[in-house]
Amino acid sequence: MEMAFERTVRTIGLSHGRAIRFLAESINESVRVAKSSGIDAANAVARRSDGTKFDSIDSSDVEVSISFRISDPSDLGTFRSTNNFQIELGIRGNSLVDSSRSGLPSVAEILLHEQIGWAISSLGHFADYAYKVTSAVDTFELRTALFVVLLDGEGNPQLAPEDFRWDRLITRGRSARPLKLPPARENQSLRERIISRGDTVPVDGSVGVGANTDDQIWVQQVFTRVITSATRSPDAQDFHIKFTRVSIIEEVQIEFVYSMYDRGARERRNHGLRVNGPSLRKKLVEDSGNGRPEFAAEIVLRSLSPMTNSYYRAPVVDGISWVSMP
Repeated sequence: MEMAFERTVRTIGLSHGRAIRFLAESINESVRVAKSSGIDAANAVARRSDGTKFDSIDSSDVEVSISFRISDPSDLGTFRSTNNFQIELGIRGNSLVDSSRSGLPSVAEILLHEQIGWAISSLGHFADYAYKVTSAVDTFELRTALFVVLLDGEGNPQLAPEDFRWDRLITRGRSARPLKLPPARENQSLRERIISRGDTVPVDGSVGVGANTDDQIWVQQVFTRVITSATRSPDAQDFHIKFTRVSIIEEVQIEFVYSMYDRGARERRNHGLRVNGPSLRKKLVEDSGNGRPEFAAEIVLRSLSPMTNSYYRAPVVDGISWVSMP
């Protein structure tokens, strides 16, 4: 028996065939670019089709707006491969009869089967591995529906690791959970796998857990990720970081000396941060069970912020406000 979302997919193909195929090809192209040139280049492609509009299948007074982007999920879960990325697809209903206080269209309801129909139509063959991210907020507030597909470094879709942090993908997502979209009927192997073993992948033996990684290698991975992230696209931030000294001491301690600059290129005071790698690693594992270098790098990046309260109590040595962590 044909299910409601399958009828919706068929109707979308008949009503919006050319436009939805263009959107699906844009997603495919972005994935290809992400593989060869990185996420920033992929999102330049994604922006060309940002906010593509369609008439709702079920409601004559609702317009469907679909956007997508490519992002890095490496700090959200423990993967079996490296260089993973993800497709984030947003589907929003815009009312054609009501406006918000700002004059923009009010958010309108799109029924679940239609949301899934648009997601499958947009994602094409990636849809078999797609998840809808939901939370308790969705039961009493209308907002953009989010669908996620995880891919390995070659652009192949994959199931999510069991420790994936869905709550960090949406605002007020403390109760976030995944709803696995049904794979196509033709994909019997994936259907049987989900029925027999569930819709996530165990993390035992996965790349990134870090249990068997030497401290020296772990520290180097954290160091590299911090430098890369802290200096990326400074014009898109309220401030950017200029490092004056970065070093790894005795292979296990990271030391940063840096200045912060706001958009007007005004220099803020100099800061220093010392990170004891093994101690930080142990604390993260004890506190959260997450000792991955990606997660540690995120924690260190937060500590680089000039708004960190501890800097106002930090000792100043030779004009540098020093903080140690953990």
